[in-house]
Amino acid sequence: MPKGCFTISLDFELHWGVFDKRDRKMREPVYRNTLALIPRMLDLFAEHEIGVTWATVGSLFCANREEWYASQPEHLPQYVQEKYSPYVFAEQHGLGDDVHWAHFAPEMVKRIAGYAGQELATHTFSHYYCLEQGQTLEAFSADLAVVQKLALELTGATLKSLVFPRNQFNHDYMAVCHQHGIQIIRSNPNVWFWTGIGNDDTTLLRRLFRTGDVFVPTGPRSSYAAAAITIKEDEPIALPASRLLRQYDDRYSFTNAIRISRIKSEMTKAARLGEYYHLWWHPENFGATPEACMLELSQLVQHYTWLRNEYGMHSKTMGQIATTFMEGAIRS
Repeated sequence: MPKGCFTISLDFELHWGVFDKRDRKMREPVYRNTLALIPRMLDLFAEHEIGVTWATVGSLFCANREEWYASQPEHLPQYVQEKYSPYVFAEQHGLGDDVHWAHFAPEMVKRIAGYAGQELATHTFSHYYCLEQGQTLEAFSADLAVVQKLALELTGATLKSLVFPRNQFNHDYMAVCHQHGIQIIRSNPNVWFWTGIGNDDTTLLRRLFRTGDVFVPTGPRSSYAAAAITIKEDEPIALPASRLLRQYDDRYSFTNAIRISRIKSEMTKAARLGEYYHLWWHPENFGATPEACMLELSQLVQHYTWLRNEYGMHSKTMGQIATTFMEGAIRS
């Protein structure tokens, strides 16, 4: 029987991920905490030999606003709702040195890229929304071209894994991803309340089911066999997500233990069945309650170590999974 595989992908964004709905100044402690926590996360992952894919917004690669403006894609997204455009946001609110902590982190990006066992991946340059009205293949292609150029300049490597911002998975963009060197993407869980939709299309019912599924099963089993991973010619591999690690909530302390216990149970089932389990979250989710979140993460990685020793479960980044499947295809 195959051994279970545990993979983690992180959506590293700072304010680029929420500029359209959150107040920047109010988020300053969260972003500063996030940047302070990432080295601790890297050390924890290394200690437990866990490979992690860091899907990073390409704008974070820039050192300052001048470099960001100089790096803008040839074609910008022309969203019908301008509030979704970071380029409009920058013109309206500025990217000055006084808010550097919200938008730029090239040294942290280099640190992640140079850390053994970790994979630097892309979350597009501009936190590009692939399902909003006004998006085009041309603008998306220009966005990815900038990402790969910046990655090569900053780290000397081409990025091969991608996570669509806001999980707006758009199959029409798969061929473009492939053309820009992307070998694997994170797809959404195979359940109706996680299908890719636009920012304004999330209904109350979807939110209720997503929240409820954190505590009790409301959809199919979260782990999956290798056969569930979609592989098509001239497209990146589609690796489904399993579970969003929701942040610690000190208002409802009794629910936190239930939430973590459910993830451990799902990991254990994946290990026993020899399946894939794909956990994801935003590093910024840890910024409000950093110590409590790090304690929960420590519990999860320790559980992985037990599963590795007990069932032979192993950890791989998205890029490593892509390499495994591609090598298998060549051999066959």
